[in-house]
Amino acid sequence: MGNSYMALFNTRRPVQAWSQSLLVCFILVVGTACEDRSVDTTPVAHNPSPGPSGLVRLTAEELSRMRLELSPVVQGEILSHRELPATVQANQNELAEVTALIRGRVVKVYVDLGQDVKKGMLLAQLHSVDLGVPREEIERLDREHTIKADMPLRAPFDGRVITRNITRGEVVETDQTLFTVVNLTDVWVIGKVPEKDIRFIRKDQSVNVVLAAYPYAIFKGTITYVGDMLDPSTRTMRLRITMPNPERLLKPEMFTIVSVYVASSGDALSVPLAAVQDGPVGKMVFVQGETGTFEARTVTLGNEEGDVVRVLEGVKTGEQVVTKGSFALKSEMERHKIEPTS
Repeated sequence: MGNSYMALFNTRRPVQAWSQSLLVCFILVVGTACEDRSVDTTPVAHNPSPGPSGLVRLTAEELSRMRLELSPVVQGEILSHRELPATVQANQNELAEVTALIRGRVVKVYVDLGQDVKKGMLLAQLHSVDLGVPREEIERLDREHTIKADMPLRAPFDGRVITRNITRGEVVETDQTLFTVVNLTDVWVIGKVPEKDIRFIRKDQSVNVVLAAYPYAIFKGTITYVGDMLDPSTRTMRLRITMPNPERLLKPEMFTIVSVYVASSGDALSVPLAAVQDGPVGKMVFVQGETGTFEARTVTLGNEEGDVVRVLEGVKTGEQVVTKGSFALKSEMERHKIEPTS
């Protein structure tokens, strides 16, 4: 009896333990299910609050490293500056090519290349038996009734002999240029104006001329002729400048650069070209705000005038824009995916 009771007792213990284990598992499952229902496991996206649009902020260390330079937005006249290549030429109104009126042999030459001459001065003497003589010689024939075979060549005005193509003893023809005499007290500077710059050129306009021979000297001249037609092959217009040359520093065929300045309207806004960068939707500049803050701002530009450019929209007079370092700010803007303001 006792053994049967104990057997029955031992048999029930595993059942009881199993029941307890089942209860614990049930509690755990239910508890887990309840816990799952109370916790939202949906992933949450990280979305920090964006700063003001178009602003690039720099720390004091970044400002020190970049060494930015600023320039104000200016309102007023803009000097349109154009540089034109040109060469010095003799004043064609003060240049003469001396030829022989008759065929003859050169008896004597009285002047040399580079020599200054006065009007009427004897340049050379020819000997000829041809009767093609000037009116003065005909008048002399009427007075003296004698024929001279010698024919003088004389300087037509005061000037300098710049070419000599005559030698004693040679026979010269009437189509030969024997001497070129020029007065270089004033000279011409001849240039070519590109079609796009014609609007900046006008007659009687004062210009500066710089010569390769004298790079640190500026000569003053006046536009005395503006062409009426374009060269169809080069699309350029002829320009002539008359320049005083009292010291004979300007010599024919010297290379020059002509600088032309024209003032624009007085209400134009302008910024340095160095301040302008390419933005995602056009041109932009960086306008200084609070310390270490710069606004990337889209601008509408007009014509470039030398080192500055007109601004039609986007900035106001007096605002400070970044010149040196603007490209570094653009890199910062792109790195942080900042969009410029319009």
